Amino acid sequence: MDAGFANGGEKAWYWLLATVGILVVASGFVLDFPNFDQSRDTMQWANIIHAVGALGLTAVSLGHIYIGTLGTEGALEGMTTGYVDETWAKEHHNLWYEEVKDQTLTEQEVAARKSSGGSSEPSATRTS
Repeated sequence: MDAGFANGGEKAWYWLLATVGILVVASGFVLDFPNFDQSRDTMQWANIIHAVGALGLTAVSLGHIYIGTLGTEGALEGMTTGYVDETWAKEHHNLWYEEVKDQTLTEQEVAARKSSGGSSEPSATRTS
């Protein structure tokens, strides 16, 4: 599937976190301020929504952390160094790669930039 700078999984994670996060925050406010005439039924529903939402986000977060570090070869290196190889870029973010491929650095240039502290110039292998 074609992907630009952010792939489908990254977009799905964002929207899941945004929507369920709002539910967890809203239900948390209901639980934190019980003196605003909520019924017992409302408080019970808020408690269920809050617990299920928070546990669900925690589970998905742990899966996301695994996939982003150990589960996808090259992903952790890309996050820690800011560089990925061309094969990884083509495979995971092919549309983004096509946009920036003219700025690709050789492995020697990447190694030189890493040892000298880096540069602010963007490159096809730069992840951010």
